[in-house]
Amino acid sequence: MQNILYKIWFVFPEKDLGGVPTLIINLALKFNESQQSIYLIISKDSYLLKKLNLIGASFNYIYFEDLNYKNVRKSVSSNDVLVVFNWYLELKYFQYVNPRILFWNVFPDTFLRANIIPNIIRRYYDSKILVNKLFNILIKANGIVFMDGAPFFTNKYGLPLDNISYLPIPVVNCENVYLKKINLDEKGNLPLRITYIGRGVDWKIFPFIKVLEDLNLYQDDFSKVALYVITENPDKYDQYVHKYVQNNNINIQYISEINEDNLHLFLLNSSDINISMGTSALESAKLGIPTILMDASYNKISDKYLYKWLFETHQYCLGTILNDDNIAHGFNLVVELKRLQSNVEKITEISDLCYNYVVKNHDINIITLDLHRYADKTTLRYNNIRNRMFIYTRMGIFIIRIVRFFKALRLKLAI
Repeated sequence: MQNILYKIWFVFPEKDLGGVPTLIINLALKFNESQQSIYLIISKDSYLLKKLNLIGASFNYIYFEDLNYKNVRKSVSSNDVLVVFNWYLELKYFQYVNPRILFWNVFPDTFLRANIIPNIIRRYYDSKILVNKLFNILIKANGIVFMDGAPFFTNKYGLPLDNISYLPIPVVNCENVYLKKINLDEKGNLPLRITYIGRGVDWKIFPFIKVLEDLNLYQDDFSKVALYVITENPDKYDQYVHKYVQNNNINIQYISEINEDNLHLFLLNSSDINISMGTSALESAKLGIPTILMDASYNKISDKYLYKWLFETHQYCLGTILNDDNIAHGFNLVVELKRLQSNVEKITEISDLCYNYVVKNHDINIITLDLHRYADKTTLRYNNIRNRMFIYTRMGIFIIRIVRFFKALRLKLAI
């Protein structure tokens, strides 16, 4: 599958659980199936490192903290491909080896962050020119692929939409076992069991607050809800609930310690509908569980917000950042839940549509082949972009180092 003349290195130094670590873990297992090792530039004590060791994956790595010119020259060749998910200052250590780069844009604005300029300059200078120059360089060199179309939904920079390549999130597909596991005819008047999966970060908690508000409107004497929140930080969710949801009548049960296998079993046995974004939405849909796709928000969500089923999304988007332009496209949650009450035929249809969406668009077998194809094609090299991106200029490096110094100092003083 992989060209033996080069190695693919995944550069991901973040330490926490999230969608990208899950993505890399799935790819590592797929690589291993084909008798290939996966190559990583990874942080010490990261969730990704611990999980890969736990599952016995075969992988080679360089610690991100140990990156220097010598280590890079010893391990990386000029024909190797760095798959990067963000622009890091430490990429400067690759300038002499000058490997090829494939930027996998998994969050709407990540490929723009190399052009981050100080606010004092931004007041007088519009970065649109910089953004377009960078975008054109990446596209012409086949050096960028997009997880979804979210960066183009508003397209405030007027980016050209020709020749866009997509590489959606890969997942290991499962058989649609939901309807085989649960006999909907026997549910009767039992509570509707709804799950919400999300880390304890504000842009996932604010969407949950909106879900909780709407479920309070849905629940009455005839419609009971059992709500399960699967998260590593239930205390933070609870804080937001107490702050933002007045007179909550929904009993929330938090599930905080659960691995992937147990997650699937829990969803099969305890979820009639899952509401999530990103990889979490795929984890339920690949089981055939009806899955509502939620968007992200850094603020409390408007009452006008409308929902959609996973299969109703466009350009592989598994949730976007909400603004006033994209809150009112879909269905009202209360109306939709009442429409589905006791409608076994409709629930079966939605289950199949969610499952088939994952099989068609996110099958890891297809995504892995596409990844290798894009890695073969990229001609983008680090030195093609080094002098065109603010974070790699002398001023950019200086500002980043100053910011890091004060962050470390503040953390030290806090201790």
